[in-house]
Amino acid sequence: MKRLLIILSSLLVWVFIILYFVFASNLSAKRQRGAVIERVNIVIKDSLIQRVITPSMVLAWFSIDKYQLINREIATLNTIEVKEFVERRKFVKHASAYVDMSGSLNIEIEQRIPVARFNTENGYNFYITDDNYILPLQNHEVMYVPIITGNFAPPFSSKFIGKWTDQNDEIEKKTSENYKFFKKLINFVNVTRDDMFLSSLIVQFNVVGRGSLDGNVVLKESEIELVPRVGNHIIRLGTLDNIEHKLDKLLLFYKRSASNDLWNTPTYINLEYKGQIVCRKM
Repeated sequence: MKRLLIILSSLLVWVFIILYFVFASNLSAKRQRGAVIERVNIVIKDSLIQRVITPSMVLAWFSIDKYQLINREIATLNTIEVKEFVERRKFVKHASAYVDMSGSLNIEIEQRIPVARFNTENGYNFYITDDNYILPLQNHEVMYVPIITGNFAPPFSSKFIGKWTDQNDEIEKKTSENYKFFKKLINFVNVTRDDMFLSSLIVQFNVVGRGSLDGNVVLKESEIELVPRVGNHIIRLGTLDNIEHKLDKLLLFYKRSASNDLWNTPTYINLEYKGQIVCRKM
């Protein structure tokens, strides 16, 4: 008997909870019926790191598309549709949209963050982001990221926009030498970005010595020079092999040159050779 009373009590509690939520939901629906969007709040995450997207840009997207937000009835607004509308812009990595109790539409946006800018001699001018997205240059803002220069062709057309690792003919791309070189280059850019010292030091990656092929055999791989933010010197890295060893040599050079004139003397620092740092005046 006691157990039956406990079960009945539990059932009554759950019935009460369900009825409460139904009542609260109906009350909220009645309040929203006829209520309109009074303001739009747009939050751009990571805007202190890079200002790729601005709130005014987001409002302009809706305006150009004649997508009414202000004074629109809340009951007619589909926040999932708003989210998808914003995410169609390539610089948007992720978006969310919701209406709060004050009648405000809140849109939160996570940007794609450029990690490098390409400005090659053969017409490839674009940004690459932290999630491997290729994006066009922005007119409204200059992104202060390292620049990659030189004469080489990435494994996509100069007008390509999207995630470069998700292209068609992926197997064919991965076997091509320009794909392999581009992947190595991006991996190296990420290595320097993740290192506090190197990320503050290097402002330019220059591709030199055009690679050459004989059929499928690599005769010569393109090489890299680094331009530092401070100091009057150029760093010859060579090919993108044994990177860790070469960067260790570079750090050793800086430690030893801190107490003499090598830092400011115009110098060409060559890290290509195993176990050696070769310096010559420019």
